[in-house]
Amino acid sequence: METPKKVHWASKKKKVEKVASEGGDGILKGLQRMGCKVQLKSSVAIAVDCLFQLIFAQNQSSVNLPPEVNACHQLVAHNGLRILAEKIQHPSPLRKELLLLLEVVTLGSTDLSTASGFDETVSTVTHVLLQQGDSGEHYTLLLRIVTNLSNLKPVAFSEEAESIAHHFKNVLLYTEDAEKLTFVLCCAVNLCKYDLYAGACRFAKYLCAQEVLSTLCTKMYHFYNSDDINLIVLSGYCALFLGTVSLFSEKEFDLRIQVITALAKVTKDTEMGTKVAHQPMKLIVAILQEFILFQSTSGTLTKSSLVEMSDLIDRIVKQNKISIDSE
Repeated sequence: METPKKVHWASKKKKVEKVASEGGDGILKGLQRMGCKVQLKSSVAIAVDCLFQLIFAQNQSSVNLPPEVNACHQLVAHNGLRILAEKIQHPSPLRKELLLLLEVVTLGSTDLSTASGFDETVSTVTHVLLQQGDSGEHYTLLLRIVTNLSNLKPVAFSEEAESIAHHFKNVLLYTEDAEKLTFVLCCAVNLCKYDLYAGACRFAKYLCAQEVLSTLCTKMYHFYNSDDINLIVLSGYCALFLGTVSLFSEKEFDLRIQVITALAKVTKDTEMGTKVAHQPMKLIVAILQEFILFQSTSGTLTKSSLVEMSDLIDRIVKQNKISIDSE
């Protein structure tokens, strides 16, 4: 239903007061006296808003714009990342708008990870995130930015790995907020995938305590059996994380056995547990397959996500000698 249209003030016959001699402020005051709602904004606020709207629109476009007309590319090329990082360090009336701008920038450039100021931006955003804590005013927005950055260049988080892991551990254990849990899981998956790729466990070893794995297995099981579609989707993110960390299976750092143990415990004496009794990782595979199907039907599945999740499923199946056709 469309918003009812109101007659514009300019079409009404009213005596217009002289305001031209009062300058710009006088014009605004005159408009306010005539019933117009005028929101006063600084030139910086207007510039930030214009940049946000332009980059957001260009991000939505299917047209591959050349660098000279790509607003995101131009902002980054003119040291925009470093400037934004500097501006968001301290509370200000524009902090939210600057963070929103940074969010669309981190979504709008595939070569952002090589840009000047990228690593400094990672350090600054991470510091602000940890400083605010999960009750901070812009916490979820900061989480979205950190997730975007970790997807572009996870190695840039190496110096902050321990601090982020300890913070994420508390969120995973205690938060009841579905959105916070989703983005923490997404960011954690990005950082754990890099650990796997690099043959290290710089981040995972601080995050993946048995308590965390057990809690997430429990949450995943209950979310998956919920009637709430949002919680069912969230079970997919839990499965994505648990499936990823289960690939750490070296003798000196074996999370696979810990995940299997936690799954067996939470599904014990349940119908689902009976079905996967000898191969608990089948549950992870089944949830991931449904997760892919849901994202596909909802139009949110990207080609890169499909490739990554399909590869993850294949690796889990191979590692655990799972026979998909045996169900």
